[in-house]
Amino acid sequence: MKKESETFSFVQISENETSNDVILSLVSFKLTNCNNSTPPIAYDKTVWKNGHQESMLLKIDPQEKYAYVFADSFMLSYDLSTKNVAIYEFNQNIIPIAFDLTNEWAFLIGYTPSIRGDFGHPYLYVINLLSKTWSTCNDSNETFLPLMSTQNIYSRDHGVSISINPSGKFIAIGISAINRVQIFETSHIRNCSFKSIDNIQSVHFLDMMGIGFGQSVAWLDNQGLLAVLVYNPKHQLQPESEIHVFQTLTQNNEMQHVLPNFIFPNNQQTLPKNWTSKSFLLILARSNNLMILCDRHKYLYIPLTNAGSRPILSDERPKIAFVLQPKPCVSGTYKNISSIGPCTVCPSGTKNSGNYRAIICQPCNPKSFCPLGASGNIRYNDFLLYKSYNQTFKYPESPLIDDYDDMLMRNFLVVEETMDCVFKLPLVWTLIAIVMSFIIWFIMFLIKRWQLNSVDIHRNRAKAFFKQIDIIGEGELLVGGLASFVVLTIIIHSCWFAHDYLHSYPLEEVNSSRLHCRNNQVNTKFDNALQLPLPETDGTYETIFDMLNKQKFTMTIDLINTGAKCANITVERLRYMGAAESIIKQNCTLLDRNVTGSFSFDLSTHTDFVQVTIQGPYFIGALRICLRGEKGLDEVQEQKRHQLDELDVCTLFYKENQTIGLSTYFSINLIKVINVTEPLTATDDTYYSGRWAPNIRYVDDLSDRDYFKKDGQHLRYASLSTTFKIRLKEEFYFLLNNQSPIVRLYELIFHTFLFIFLIIDIFAMGFVVYKLWCQPLLRRLLSARHNILRRKLQLNHTETMADPSSQRQLSMKDTNAPSSNDLEMNLTTQAASTTIKQSKLSSSELSDQSSLLVTNSLFEYFDKRFETMTQNIEHIASDVNTMRKQIDELIPDVIHLKQHMADIKKTT
Repeated sequence: MKKESETFSFVQISENETSNDVILSLVSFKLTNCNNSTPPIAYDKTVWKNGHQESMLLKIDPQEKYAYVFADSFMLSYDLSTKNVAIYEFNQNIIPIAFDLTNEWAFLIGYTPSIRGDFGHPYLYVINLLSKTWSTCNDSNETFLPLMSTQNIYSRDHGVSISINPSGKFIAIGISAINRVQIFETSHIRNCSFKSIDNIQSVHFLDMMGIGFGQSVAWLDNQGLLAVLVYNPKHQLQPESEIHVFQTLTQNNEMQHVLPNFIFPNNQQTLPKNWTSKSFLLILARSNNLMILCDRHKYLYIPLTNAGSRPILSDERPKIAFVLQPKPCVSGTYKNISSIGPCTVCPSGTKNSGNYRAIICQPCNPKSFCPLGASGNIRYNDFLLYKSYNQTFKYPESPLIDDYDDMLMRNFLVVEETMDCVFKLPLVWTLIAIVMSFIIWFIMFLIKRWQLNSVDIHRNRAKAFFKQIDIIGEGELLVGGLASFVVLTIIIHSCWFAHDYLHSYPLEEVNSSRLHCRNNQVNTKFDNALQLPLPETDGTYETIFDMLNKQKFTMTIDLINTGAKCANITVERLRYMGAAESIIKQNCTLLDRNVTGSFSFDLSTHTDFVQVTIQGPYFIGALRICLRGEKGLDEVQEQKRHQLDELDVCTLFYKENQTIGLSTYFSINLIKVINVTEPLTATDDTYYSGRWAPNIRYVDDLSDRDYFKKDGQHLRYASLSTTFKIRLKEEFYFLLNNQSPIVRLYELIFHTFLFIFLIIDIFAMGFVVYKLWCQPLLRRLLSARHNILRRKLQLNHTETMADPSSQRQLSMKDTNAPSSNDLEMNLTTQAASTTIKQSKLSSSELSDQSSLLVTNSLFEYFDKRFETMTQNIEHIASDVNTMRKQIDELIPDVIHLKQHMADIKKTT
């Protein structure tokens, strides 16, 4: 039928079963009369009456001018316009298998039974349609395997097909007996040259025997798109046959050996559920449209669809003819060319929601999770919400220092690096207390030194207070009171550490901030080991084991970046024997506008084997499997010493820039974990807690990337569903974790008091050492310094009196002028008076010293004696300097007065 014509016509060849007459028919009807009962117009003509024909083939030339028929005994041409028939008889019996033609040439493959009639040899016959001349290619049987048969009937095992591309340049010959398709140039075949330029042999099947690859072939266009019928692919049960489409030509029209572009049917182009035909018999192509003839008198028509859509079967009602209709690409796919095939997966970094005809995929946000075949844009912050997490961790190692006394000393001396912990250190606060004590002592010293009578009363009160709190000198020393303030600071921090250390057990109740500033010092030592659940005489673990075995599990599966919906998902429990049992989904959130969601289902046992099936052409970017169970307490015992912990474990699975595999196997190994917590005191109970520690992992490969890379990307669309198989296994052994305190309550109190008394003794020992060793040494040093200063003063005075000029001036005496002896006497008198004042000033203190000598404490005597000596030395040094200045000032005056007296005597 021509495109501009309104009349639909077809030619058929048939044989009368009674007379064996061959009848050629031309049937025509108008397309405008399709909906009424107007019968078609038929033209029948008997063209052969000379016997039965085993095989007859009919085709129309590309120009639609002639119809050609090849039979066992003849060939005919039928002029479609004039209805003239030209018949040419064969000289020998030829059973045609397949043929194709151009406007000038016809290529026929047929076989002739051997003389014995038990072997058939296929040959290629080249016919010039213009001159009606024949040539037989005798070497063709080297290319075609002998078709062994005892009868001259058509058999699938003898299937040979031939197809010429629309340009007439290439010929494809399919030989199903050897599962191969060979491609030749037409010019070579016309010369009977069987040097093929390419061989196509499917690597999709492990067992190539009897699959019928090449049963029928058809060129779809001039760009090298070739459809090959695979009669019986053994990896499929429904349907029995497939169509493999290859791209055999490159852009330079050179042949290339490639894998299939796609396979029909696939997960985007499915057959009806009530499809009863088991096999495809023949494929025909024209203008990139494909017709599939099936058994049981059915056929499929796959039209060429535009970019952005794919042909699918929308009407699945039972009928003879099924015509596929164009529909938009599914989510995560696109299609940028016109073809009869499915859409292809979106590259990583792009997406398609499936709501429009996608010629290209839209780019994703750079900061998003957008793998291969993405259906939407998922921000990384949202993707991180689906991270993996676990509840059970390895028990820490026991502390290297497990002695409480060592812990106390280490807590006092170790310096932390972080500033938030530095101000919590006992050593820092001790230094602060020492500085504050020195400041207080210095202020009190200044008040006494400067004789500030207005605040002296407060000084005396403070001094009395510090003597009162003196635990070093038994309430007698000012310095002892200040030292007691430092000791009190250490005691407070020691008690604070003891309180924290005691409450750092058990480990589950410890505040992490406390551990951070305590160098992870906990009052816990750990022990763990793998145990076998052997029977025990006292039944220690029987209760917690029973609680673990009765805990119910719920599994939740999160599908991330997928177009699958709740209706596409089924969950089954696989049995070792018998049919699978369906499991009801719960809380499914995979709705129409969601590209990420989850669903849950209950598990009946701890050793279930479940299968999740997602029907349809849906890709999955990531998958998370979660296992949850409720917590519980032992209601039988009043103490509730046995606790079943809540189970909440999730594991995320994904491959960067890839999709989850079409068939993935996961295993979950369940291990019992028993935690035993011993008491802080002997009268308390031992507590037992238990939980499951699941180890969720995938077996084999999570992604099919390597599989597709090796065997072809068409396999990505070949599977009609995605399946996850999850097997739970309970390990026979269990993990026993035992934690016990390093120091218990009464032991901690005892050792803390010992440490406090040790600190007091250390300070008291320091004062004793200072009194017995340091004070005598310091006294000798001060006495030596005082003697040195005294000698220097005498030496200076001697040098001044020994000056000759001074001696001459001083010899001139006047009765009214003071002499040097008088001056020295006056100075001596002043120094003596000053000394007397100082002696009077310290007389009370000296009396105190005599009283202190009889006291039991050596520290009070040292304190007051050292203070008195320091003050005397300072006063003496000041007086000496003052006298030297006064002498230096008086000597010039004395000399001037003597000179003046001498002048007066001369004048008188």
